[in-house]
Amino acid sequence: MKIEQIKWDGLSGWTLLKEQKTEFKADLVLAFGNRFTIEDHSRFDEIKAKYPKANILICSTAGEICGSEVFDDSIIVTAISFERTKLKMFSADITSVNMSYETGKSIAGRFPTKSLSHVFVISDGQIVNGSELVRGMNETLPDNVSLTGGLAGDGARFQQTLVGLNEYPAKGKIAAIGFYGKDITIGYGSIGGWDSFGPERLITKSENNILFELDGQSALSLYKNYLGQKDGVYRHRLCVWDKDFNLIGITKENFSFLDAKIEFVAGAAKYNDDLLISFGFQDNAAFILKTP
Repeated sequence: MKIEQIKWDGLSGWTLLKEQKTEFKADLVLAFGNRFTIEDHSRFDEIKAKYPKANILICSTAGEICGSEVFDDSIIVTAISFERTKLKMFSADITSVNMSYETGKSIAGRFPTKSLSHVFVISDGQIVNGSELVRGMNETLPDNVSLTGGLAGDGARFQQTLVGLNEYPAKGKIAAIGFYGKDITIGYGSIGGWDSFGPERLITKSENNILFELDGQSALSLYKNYLGQKDGVYRHRLCVWDKDFNLIGITKENFSFLDAKIEFVAGAAKYNDDLLISFGFQDNAAFILKTP
C-alpha cells in the first residue's frame, strides 16, 4: 500500500504533504474538508483530475486532521494505492432520521461477503441517527467483518453536511467502502473529548434516543442544575431542535432554556431504561436538545 497526501486552503491552493517517489496510481481517495470549501465543485474536479482512476469519497467536517495537526477551512486529501486489496463501494440517499436503521441494513446487504474484511462508512451528519445506521449495518454484515466510519460535520454551524462518492458532495448521502482480502489490516480507535461529571444516575424513562428521566427526576432539570447559570442564562453553547429534529437555531452567545421551552434532551444514542449513565462535559460543546 502506498499513500500520498495533499492539502488545499484559500491562501496557498493545493500543496503536497506526502509524495510518492515512485509511480503512483491511486485506487481510493479520501477527502475531508470544510463544508463551504467542498461546496465549490472546482475542488472535486481538481481532485478528480489529479487522481483520474481513483474512487473518491468526499465529506464535510468540523475540522480537518493531518498527522498531529488540525486545520479549519481546508481540504485534506489522502490518496491510497493498493497492491492486492480489492474495493467495492455503494452509496444511498436518506431523507429522514427514521430511515437510518433500514438504510444501514440495505447498504450493508449490497456487499458480497466472500473475502470481505472491513467496511468504512461516512454518512450525512444531520439527517442520520448514527447509532441506528450502525445497528442496521452490524446486524447485516458477517460477524468477522469490522465496521468503522463517522458522521459528516459542518464546523460549529449544524446547518447541513455533505457526502459524495464519485460525485459532487451533497446532503442526505451515505457512502460505504468495502475492503476485500487478507492482505489488509485496519486498526481503529475513537475519542470524543468528553469528561464525565457528577454521580452515576439510573435512566428511569426514555424513548429510543430521547432521555426523559434520571432517578425518577426530569433529566433536563438535573442537567440545568449542573450547568450553572448567571442572571438566568446558561453559560454553554447550545443547538435547539424542534420535535421533528429540524434545526431552530444555534446560539453564539449565552442561551436561556426558558426562551426555548425545552423539555428534554435528545442525542445520537439509543437509551435503555435501567442503564447507569453520568453527565458529560466538553468545552465549546454543542448540546442537541429537543423542544415541544
